[in-house]
Amino acid sequence: MPEHGVRSTYSQCPFEILMYDDQGCISSGTAFLYFYNDAGYIVTNWHNISGKIF
Repeated sequence: MPEHGVRSTYSQCPFEILMYDDQGCISSGTAFLYFYNDAGYIVTNWHNISGKIF
């Protein structure tokens, strides 16, 4: 989608991500896909990756 000269492709639908430790699934969250310069990225909240609860 062009936005004032910046072109990017992103998902308009979130998907579920699951966090695991040695005991199994400990949490779930949502994420989006983002594509820029032929590279793909997963965009989500930091606490989903770090496991920290605020």
